[in-house]
Amino acid sequence: MSNSDLKVIDLRSDTLSLPTSEMLTAMAGARLGDDGRDMGGKGEDPTVNRLEAIAANLLGKEDALFVPSGTMGNMIALMVHAPAGSCIAVGKDAHVYKMERGNFIEGLHGYRPVFIPARQGFYDPDVLDKVLSCGHVSLVCIENTHNYAGGTVLSPEQTEIIADVCVRHEVPLHLDGARVFHAAAALGVTASDLVRRVDSVMVCLSKGLCAPVGSMLAGTRDFIRNARGKRRLLGGQMRQAGVLAAAGIVALEKMTLRVQDDNSLACMLAESLADVGCLDIDTGTVQTNMVRVALKTQLTAEQFASRLYDEYRVKVGPVSQDMFRMVVYNGIGKTDIESAAERIRSFCKAL
Repeated sequence: MSNSDLKVIDLRSDTLSLPTSEMLTAMAGARLGDDGRDMGGKGEDPTVNRLEAIAANLLGKEDALFVPSGTMGNMIALMVHAPAGSCIAVGKDAHVYKMERGNFIEGLHGYRPVFIPARQGFYDPDVLDKVLSCGHVSLVCIENTHNYAGGTVLSPEQTEIIADVCVRHEVPLHLDGARVFHAAAALGVTASDLVRRVDSVMVCLSKGLCAPVGSMLAGTRDFIRNARGKRRLLGGQMRQAGVLAAAGIVALEKMTLRVQDDNSLACMLAESLADVGCLDIDTGTVQTNMVRVALKTQLTAEQFASRLYDEYRVKVGPVSQDMFRMVVYNGIGKTDIESAAERIRSFCKAL
């Protein structure tokens, strides 16, 4: 069999996950209404309202809001918590800063980043304390799992340390929890344990939870009431959104129970490639469904990824000049991981 006949194994991102058959069935039979018509802080779509109640309960918050994307969810949180143009404490490698740059563009919201030193997403509490004591920061943002640290997790204890500093200075704390259920599975705790001390949290229903569209923003009732208004301003108000919310319900009720499978397979992949000479993998940082790989070759990450796909039909995601990542999600099984590892080893051996 030629390489061109090999099954493509796509490890670029868990955004590639597909809705399950149960999701598609639920979407087809969803009860619908107009979610854009506000009736006492909730819309008129019964399936969206049910999704929001399930999310709030799972996250231990008073209320939740269904939004089209994680980027919009984080943006809304910033808009509710912080006046336009104010300072937000964030890590230099935080996804909300590095990839969702609209928040920090002058002429849009114009937020000004105040960078806090971090190790795998955990801020130096002494530095954070000094920064907040100046009184010019309106919001602190953290991330769990931390994308650019390779999917590393913050424990409830670490989040509590950061939250204590925020409370001392009366500054709200927002969590970009796009993959917080993967973090909870890795730590053997519940998602509500991880978000108990934050004032607001955004969670993606897509990515590792397989829904086709959507994220949840959760917090107090007053926060969500304000967030609903901001969602309208950003063009995120939806109508018969129960079609999408139905998949989100399956994501929260069913797919959150299987994410440890992704974490375990990512660990298996990292360990199977740890001794490959041209790859540098810190297996200690492989805590959830991501594997970050630094290259020890003359190829750039883009060149490595292009040739690996052309020759062995494995897709990986370059994240910098000399680094790529591999992400495990529903639809990538043990056989795929074993095959991908074998092909990558063969490719590296031939370099």
